[in-house]
Parts: sequence; structure tokens; C-alpha cells
Amino acid sequence: MKPIKLSVFMLGVLLSTAGFAQDKKSETTKEQRMEMRSATVAEKLDLTEEQQARMAEMRKETKMQRAKVQSDVTADETSKKAAMRELRHTNKEKMAEILTPEQSQKLAAMKADRKQNHSKKDAKRELRRKKMMEKKKMSR
Repeated sequence: MKPIKLSVFMLGVLLSTAGFAQDKKSETTKEQRMEMRSATVAEKLDLTEEQQARMAEMRKETKMQRAKVQSDVTADETSKKAAMRELRHTNKEKMAEILTPEQSQKLAAMKADRKQNHSKKDAKRELRRKKMMEKKKMSR
């Protein structure tokens, strides 16, 4: 009888722990997630303190400029998109000035890996969607 009670107790502990772990993830704000991502990239690229400070300043300026573009009620969507495109282009140029050529290559490789992983996920998602559609057709 005791092993059953112990098993039930352990199961309850495991389930409650899983619930708490999920809650903590949702508690992080967008800014916190961006900071964690920036720290990870800085570590992978082996950025110096000066480079990290310059990147942080660039992100701060960009955030303000994006908010300014998005809040402009006089501009239409096409001009807002063009302004955002120009802002991204400017950021790439600024980043090229901050990073060394080796760091730029590492960043490009990281982006390519990320893009490839997304492509794989998209392909899997598309395959699942096609299978579901075939099942629906068969069931009719």
C-alpha cells in the first residue's frame, strides 16, 4: 500500500513542478527575452564590452525610431514599410562597423543556420498539413 501512496505522491509532485515551469516561461517580458537573446549572441560572437555597449545603444536608438515610424498617423502603410526597410538597412551598416570581419562571418553563419532550421520546420509543418488534408478527403 505504501508504494502506491508514494507513487501517487511523486506523480503529483512531478505534475505540479511541470505546471510551475510553464508559468515561469510566460512571465518573462519581451524585453527580458530580447536581453537574453542579445547576451547569447554576444557570447557566441565573443563581443567585447565596448561592442556590447555600442550594440545596446544601437538597439535602443532603433527601438525609438521604430516607435516613431509606427506612431506616425500621417504616413500610409507603404511609406511606413519603406521607412522600416531603410531602418533595417541602416542597422546592418552600423552593425558592420561594430563587428570585426570574423564576427560578421560568425553572425552570417548563425543566421543561415537559423534560416535552415526554420525551413526544415516549415517543410515538416507543410507535410503534416498535406497528410491532414488527405485524411479529410478520405473520410468524406
